[in-house]
Amino acid sequence: MYCKFILEGKGSEGVKSGGPKRAKREAERGINRRYWHVRKVEDKLSDVKTMTIKTFSDSCTFKDMYHYYTSPELGKDTAALRRLPCNCIACDEVITKPWMAGVKAEDQPRFKNSDDCYFKSIMEESNCWYIIHLVERNDTDQDDIDEENEEILNHITSHLAQTIEIGGYEAVATADEDSLEGYYLVEFIGLPYTDQETGALKCDCNWLNPVPRARMWYTKSNLETKVNLVNVVATQLELMPISPSNMISNRGLRRDAEAKNAMNISLGTHNFILDEIQRRERLEYDPSRVYTGEMAESDSDSDEE
Repeated sequence: MYCKFILEGKGSEGVKSGGPKRAKREAERGINRRYWHVRKVEDKLSDVKTMTIKTFSDSCTFKDMYHYYTSPELGKDTAALRRLPCNCIACDEVITKPWMAGVKAEDQPRFKNSDDCYFKSIMEESNCWYIIHLVERNDTDQDDIDEENEEILNHITSHLAQTIEIGGYEAVATADEDSLEGYYLVEFIGLPYTDQETGALKCDCNWLNPVPRARMWYTKSNLETKVNLVNVVATQLELMPISPSNMISNRGLRRDAEAKNAMNISLGTHNFILDEIQRRERLEYDPSRVYTGEMAESDSDSDEE
């Protein structure tokens, strides 16, 4: 705690130039403060081990990498690495650019080298980003992987539950073959609650009906359902009503769609949902293999008997 206190008092605002000439540039920094967290001594660290990355290219190895970057958009087991960390104004602007749904990580704008980077004249293009995918070692216990994935899913689910509003729209991932997109859309008609039998977070919703032969168009319904929030991949979706500037391309469907107040999602929203589904697939686990809490205690008691 004492180290945290010292760092927050003297290092939270980063390095200062000390001169008035750069005051304006420092005021425009993308990163203004740093934060430190103290982990309890008894907190359990992850037991999941990954294989060592041998090389990134013909000119560099893992030992050459000093800048590690992870984010929710990259997802589990994926990271971006480069040789030299740089917090100049130009690099701060690049790394904080919004994530573009449907675009591969290596092609994301936030991983492009800035022409105005402080180290550009020295590093040229050699300080580029490498997108790497971590692979568990063969000696890693599958139960440890499952437990870690469960914790991450529970955290994501709890966070999404806080964003739910009655009347809002959400996307629910599904393996149903009848869903061509891999997800369904629903409308919230209640707030999240805990299922007393399973302990899962659930919510009451109404289905949105896809408009036949009109991709990404939907109409409301009064058909109720209950969804498990662990399957929800996006909330607070913006659905745009049909209008002269937002019209179904199929003329034969327009009259019926207008009568039913059809709405659609944008291609960007659609791609975001697909990206999130792919990220969630990396977190799949078999709940029957995970033993935590009361289950672990009951198992140890039975062994003693």
